[in-house]
Amino acid sequence: MKIQHGIEPRYDTFGEIFLNGGRYTLAEQLAAIALQKPYFLYDYLVALSFGEHFFSFCHEVKVQLEALKQQQQSQKTEKAN
Repeated sequence: MKIQHGIEPRYDTFGEIFLNGGRYTLAEQLAAIALQKPYFLYDYLVALSFGEHFFSFCHEVKVQLEALKQQQQSQKTEKAN
């Protein structure tokens, strides 16, 4: 897991969620959907991909906001000196 600008994300990608603790839950959900309601499997995978994109986007926004905040603080300290 990468740490950028002092912000430690819980997981960077869906793959890391799968590898770092969510593997049994995800595997159980995929198996249950595939066996019981296979017509929902595509929709489930699409929802997962949208979720991954959303969390990735939120992480990028947090990193950018933190960088902007640090930049503004450094400008304030420069003006004070």
